[in-house]
Amino acid sequence: MNAHDTMHVLSLKLKEHMNAEPIFLFEYDVDIRWSDLDAQRHVNNATYFTYLEIVRTAWLDSLNISFGEDRTKGIVLARVEMDYLRPITFPSTLRLKMYGKEPGRSSLHSSYKILDAHDPDIVYARSVAYLVWFDSVKQSSTPMPDVVRSLFIDSAS
Repeated sequence: MNAHDTMHVLSLKLKEHMNAEPIFLFEYDVDIRWSDLDAQRHVNNATYFTYLEIVRTAWLDSLNISFGEDRTKGIVLARVEMDYLRPITFPSTLRLKMYGKEPGRSSLHSSYKILDAHDPDIVYARSVAYLVWFDSVKQSSTPMPDVVRSLFIDSAS
């Protein structure tokens, strides 16, 4: 295979990955707090990212993923995007849904929906984030835990 053919195959694999349907990973409900609101009396846009952190942390806890006593390995957020679709007002209960696509060696393309817990047709925001398992001592990526990778193998079966 020549370089052109190799690039074509890699391009097709990338398109396949980008078009792949994410699988559902986890959901978590959270009540908004008065302190989440801004001067306009809706949830501050920065708080939406805190909601993503909440669902990610709860997901990792549900998998019993340990980052070790010394906490030298963990996840870093390499990139995040948020589409704000409508304001969230007080009081509200949110349903945070997390999805993922087939992972790389150390990275996971995750996506999220922030919904009204009582009316799932109300979508407040959508987000994508790229998570990378990271070794803080070596200052480099590290393979993700097998328990995470197995979620995608199991879903393909």
